[in-house]
Amino acid sequence: MKRFTAILFIISFLSKLSFAINVCVPVGASREQLETFNGIELALKEHKVSYTRTFNCTDVSISLSNNATLKLSHFLPSPQEEVRQIMELLSAQNIALIYNEKYNQLADMLLEELSSKNLQPVLIYSYPDEKKNFLDLLKTLIELKEQQHQQIDGVIFIGSYRKAILIMPFFRIFRPFPQVVATWRIYDPLMFAYRSFMKTTEYYEWFPSWLPLLPIREFVLKYLAQYKSLPTRFAALGYDMGTIAASIERQEGIAFTVTGITQLNQDYIPERSYYLVRLRNLPRLAPPHALR
Repeated sequence: MKRFTAILFIISFLSKLSFAINVCVPVGASREQLETFNGIELALKEHKVSYTRTFNCTDVSISLSNNATLKLSHFLPSPQEEVRQIMELLSAQNIALIYNEKYNQLADMLLEELSSKNLQPVLIYSYPDEKKNFLDLLKTLIELKEQQHQQIDGVIFIGSYRKAILIMPFFRIFRPFPQVVATWRIYDPLMFAYRSFMKTTEYYEWFPSWLPLLPIREFVLKYLAQYKSLPTRFAALGYDMGTIAASIERQEGIAFTVTGITQLNQDYIPERSYYLVRLRNLPRLAPPHALR
């Protein structure tokens, strides 16, 4: 009898760990998608949740036993949310909109919102991702100032920091240096070393990996031990996706997440809190060793 009871206990225990979870990663996944999967894998292993893996999808996703699906695209801030954040930070009137062509949808939504506030950008400039020479932009800015006597006191920048450091020095021709409002895409470790001409930059961050917050520190160390590299924000998103999937399967509440997620709505789309970053307040650090 005791042996039979022990067997039932073991079966019951194992059943709690064997959930009908499927993780789908697209064939030919991008670097960001693979990093997301690494984070999911780390979280599911940590919570002792087994899963199957498929490839018939276009978005990294986790299918749960209750037929709900967690998708990477849903865990990223929505364009509507980004527009709201930009408008909240923007205080300038004479605005230049500079953006990577990859983010045309976000730029179009932003222009619509600016128009609703009776704000018409002085300059709208988009560039392809592969572009490295921006002298045409400098020429345009000089013409605006010298020939049209136009001042720019604010720049909305949608792109990476490594493009920003090629573009933003051109705005030194305006005095004072314009306010710069960016999105989360601008984060780069280089921000802590090369920021003299971007001290006016502000943006809302959802993975402040440099802050000494215990859950973030623990995640960074666990990821580093597992994959021998520092986690990106997409790895962090994957880790939260995996952690939340395990919590849903166990019918537990969402614990502290590393990307600011506070809860999921009825469509399993996350709501999160953000950290306001002002570059002037960041600690001054040496550039990463590989870039010295």
